[in-house]
Amino acid sequence: MSEYGQEELSALVQNVAAIVFMSAFVMGAYKYFTIVPWLTIIGVAVGLGIIIMSWAGKKNAFFVGSLILMSIVLVIYHNFSSIF
Repeated sequence: MSEYGQEELSALVQNVAAIVFMSAFVMGAYKYFTIVPWLTIIGVAVGLGIIIMSWAGKKNAFFVGSLILMSIVLVIYHNFSSIF
């Protein structure tokens, strides 16, 4: 496999991992609290993103970006009736 293919596959796996991680975390919070605590979920995503960027550097930027974006999307999805 070429280097370009490995980079693309790595980016895809990072995006899918972020989606699965945040989906599982939000579903667990939804089952436990019945109302999704939006600030906690976004705070967890940002905090984990800061830790990963400090620890691993820019090579996991796709994971961090997907993590934060997915947390915002899932919070809006689960709290849509409260927002509007």
